[in-house]
Amino acid sequence: MLDPLFLALRKFSLPSIDTDALHSGRTSENS
Repeated sequence: MLDPLFLALRKFSLPSIDTDALHSGRTSENS
């Protein structure tokens, strides 16, 4: 059972998580 609020929060949180993963991946590769 997925609540609209949960979907909205996930839609907003996923982009930030993806960007964080990309940044951490780049820094780990560079270092």
